[in-house]
Amino acid sequence: MQQWIKLIHTAKNKTGQTDEEYRCLLVGAAGVESAKDIQSWSQYYAVMSAYRRLGFIPHRKISVAPQQERNPDWISARQEYYIRGLWHLASRIKDEASLRRMLKRITGVDDLRFTPKKQATKLILALRDITSKAGYNPDYRD
Repeated sequence: MQQWIKLIHTAKNKTGQTDEEYRCLLVGAAGVESAKDIQSWSQYYAVMSAYRRLGFIPHRKISVAPQQERNPDWISARQEYYIRGLWHLASRIKDEASLRRMLKRITGVDDLRFTPKKQATKLILALRDITSKAGYNPDYRD
């Protein structure tokens, strides 16, 4: 969690936000008043996505979701991070509800965190196909 707070504060400083703008971004993206109140990977991801839209580019790779409290039979944190990245890259409607609908259609599971590893593979292959059809190379790293 400390890494998250540190990177969020770095993003705030690099984008030149005032305290008021910073608080508005936190409330709008994650529904929290302070970076210390961020409790989940999805809240952190929403805040960092907002900063990326503002032009912030981290110098080092953003850490993946923590693996704590995950069943080893379910999707890994890295797989979740990869799926969400592909989804935000290629989907036309970039919200959680549309991701969940696609997840339910392909895997039969309601929540990405509880997707079995075999089903995650199906989802990743489908998203890679969508990404390449949208004109992006899913293997490209910037």
